[in-house]
Amino acid sequence: MGIPIVRIDSELIAKGERRYMATKADENRAIHDPKTAPFLIAMKLGGYVPVLEGKRSVKLRVCPICPYNTCHYAAQYRKDGVYVWGCPYCHYITES
Repeated sequence: MGIPIVRIDSELIAKGERRYMATKADENRAIHDPKTAPFLIAMKLGGYVPVLEGKRSVKLRVCPICPYNTCHYAAQYRKDGVYVWGCPYCHYITES
């Protein structure tokens, strides 16, 4: 199980939220999640690349930091050859 290594910069989260709102429109509203989409954008702005399973699905696991039984999922990312997990709920980035 990963241990917390860093919390994503709140400025990146704010930028991700602004970009999310700027690209949200009626025709694509259904494919945007107000919690995970801004976090994904923030991670990409921070240089992290999501790890995919198949062609379109991000690799997920239950977040080891969020309170037990919340079913919050962290996605796997890669940066500079290092694999980590990032959670859009607690904003922690943990080691793989």
